[in-house]
Amino acid sequence: MNFCSLPDLLLVTATSRVAAGTDLFIDCGAELTIIAASGNGPYHGLPGVSRLRSRRPTLTVGDHTLVAVESPRQEIGSSKWGTRGWTYQEVMLSTRRLVFTDSQVYFQCRSSYVLEGWKGQGSELARNSRLLLAAFSEISAISRSTGLYNRLEEYYRRELSYPSDILNAFTGIFRAFRNIRQQGSGPYGSHFYGISIIYHLAQGDSVVGEPRNAEISFALGLAWKVYSRDNSYANFNKLGNLVASNDNRLYRLVVQDNPFPSWTWAAFKASQQLSDPGRLHFPYRFPSDKLIHGKFFEINLYHRSGAKMSLVDYLKQEDDYTKFLPIIEITSFVMHGSLTQGRHGSVGFSAFPGVHVHLHEPPEGIGGTLIAICVGYIIDENPIVIIVEEVETGTERERKYRHVGVCSWSDGKKAEAQAQEQATTSLQIMSGRLGWHRQTLRLV
Repeated sequence: MNFCSLPDLLLVTATSRVAAGTDLFIDCGAELTIIAASGNGPYHGLPGVSRLRSRRPTLTVGDHTLVAVESPRQEIGSSKWGTRGWTYQEVMLSTRRLVFTDSQVYFQCRSSYVLEGWKGQGSELARNSRLLLAAFSEISAISRSTGLYNRLEEYYRRELSYPSDILNAFTGIFRAFRNIRQQGSGPYGSHFYGISIIYHLAQGDSVVGEPRNAEISFALGLAWKVYSRDNSYANFNKLGNLVASNDNRLYRLVVQDNPFPSWTWAAFKASQQLSDPGRLHFPYRFPSDKLIHGKFFEINLYHRSGAKMSLVDYLKQEDDYTKFLPIIEITSFVMHGSLTQGRHGSVGFSAFPGVHVHLHEPPEGIGGTLIAICVGYIIDENPIVIIVEEVETGTERERKYRHVGVCSWSDGKKAEAQAQEQATTSLQIMSGRLGWHRQTLRLV
């Protein structure tokens, strides 16, 4: 039930999978999107049109009758439509949305919204009230560089029938973000296997049009984390296996033929088809005034033709990520170490005493050589570090590593780490002190 009708006038959509979803909303140019946020499938019909709506509670006081109005955000968010991955682009890329729920009809455009049962418009409410009642995020947020991180975190919670669709169902958002017309240098956005690339175009004395800061933003995106959405003591998947505990840890499951490499959040989501995917979080975001914009690392990619290409050159050419191998080659400052067991089951890294490591899988399943990679640095604080495990041995060029965790410096742990390793708060660590040295690693 997904189609364009009366050329460039109407897009009707329900909960079924859209095969051409990456281009549907961009190419259709619909003036209005009608959304059936009711029932469990595309044949449920529209409440109030082809089927009866649920009655809303009323209260009569004297000559006045009060009618209860459901929160559109809660009602639409809890519907089957609101949980499907393929429908997320409809929210973000449609200019006008008319939503049929079990109890009401709701309209929202990019400047206002109208609730059935509310005589005024959303624009007449105070801003805080609009944010609480509006069903969808402000579309204008997609034009801000940090908005891409927020959109990915929202999208991650949604369901998909096929793991291979995880990036396909978000490609329209990536494309819209990349094609936004900006003034001057940007920012602009792209991605490589789901990891965001936020960059500016060089101006002035630099090479005009050359992407800048791409490697910094991409490296920060590698420090993603996934937490359990369930705060109860234990969380079990549909097969009865424990996948999370009361400290919000959530471990990815081992699945055959995962379509994505270990270093992208998409691989974690693909492993959770039978259980709660958890909450995706990007703790470090670009741009930030606290980030040191030094040339700490280099990132290279491999085209399927065999050509080696820098991340900057990737942004300057036309082929998308599918034309490249799911491998990234990082040259950065690294430190070897091993996992350590702390009190209350916490896990650390031997090179950073007192610092917690957020693992993507149980520590007992990690037995290979471990290396900490510095992917960024925050002024007056600590390096941003991911942990990788060697999975293929051989010469340095033949070795391959997989992403298994992120070091987490909380305020308390930061002070404890500083007391033991004062030099880790200075750029001196980047010159080879305290075990840091420069190395090239291939992540798969």
